[in-house]
Parts: sequence; structure tokens; C-alpha cells
Amino acid sequence: MKLIEFAEKYNVKVKKLEGESVIPGRKVKRNNGLYPAANPRYPVDCLLGHIFEYSSSRMGLVFMPRRPKLWTVLRKRMLAAGFEIRQNGDWEGSATFDPADSAQARLAIELIGARKKRQASEAQLKNLARLRTVNTSSNSSIKPPLTPVESLETSRGLEGVGGMVESPKPPIELGIAALESSAIS
Repeated sequence: MKLIEFAEKYNVKVKKLEGESVIPGRKVKRNNGLYPAANPRYPVDCLLGHIFEYSSSRMGLVFMPRRPKLWTVLRKRMLAAGFEIRQNGDWEGSATFDPADSAQARLAIELIGARKKRQASEAQLKNLARLRTVNTSSNSSIKPPLTPVESLETSRGLEGVGGMVESPKPPIELGIAALESSAIS
């Protein structure tokens, strides 16, 4: 089973990590003085772990907790579920599992804290479809009013998003007679 198929089946996110597709785990706080990073030079020391494609029939799991006892406890739990431990360190390790076995796959996802993809509800999909029909309809009372460019003109130029833009028209100058006639009416 490929990693993409695995991610779709269990509805988890896939990201690129150093050019390779992985299922990232939960992020761990970097500045934890009580338990420093297991390997400070490893570029993903802020992740609890990740799942990767080990072979055509196996998935790999890298687990890097900040607490030394956590790896020993979880290693025993993985062995009981049928994982094969490939690397066993003091604080971290890696294991392989069968992606076709749903119990092993769910345990691997739970151990690293992989995030599920967000699913839209039926109500959200209906609302989205309704908004699409409103925006494409010919009903002008629903569409937002369009402001003509002439109404944006001032005596200094056009009011643009990025600031003032020079106007091709000269500023409008009203004479005293025009002001008096507008004041009378």
C-alpha cells in the first residue's frame, strides 16, 4: 500500500519532509528545559514522530518523544500489537507495521498524534453550493454594487489601493458664479 492510499483510507494529512512524503505527527514544544530534544541536530525534532513508506508492503514509524520513559512504554505497546522494532534508542526509535492491519495502523496514527483532515459537513456543503448559485445568478440586487472609477476621482487624483494615482484629468475648479447659483437653489 502506498502512503497516499494509506492517508486517504485513514483520513490523515500528508506533507513533504526533506523531499519525501510523510504523515507528520503532533508538534512538541521546542523550549522544554525539563526534557531537551532527543537529537538537536535532527531537523524535525519538534515533531513527536512521523509515518513513512518503508517498503511496498510495510509502513515505517519514527518516534522521538521528549521523555525517556515514554519510548520504553510505547515500545512494549507496539510489540504487543505486532510492530517490528527496527531501531531502539534510549529515547527514540523506529518500527515497521502492516498498513493493511487496521489495529496497527490506528495505533501508529495515535502514537504520533497525526492530524485528521478536516471534513466538511452536509450543511457546510449545502451552504457552499447556495453561495455559488447566488454569486453566479443574474439577480443584481444580491450582487455587490460596483463603484465606477469616476466616483473615486478627487482633486489630487484617483484613490487607489496602493495609494494615490495621478489622474489624467486636471482638477475641477468651480467659479464663484457656479457656487452662488448652487447656494441659491
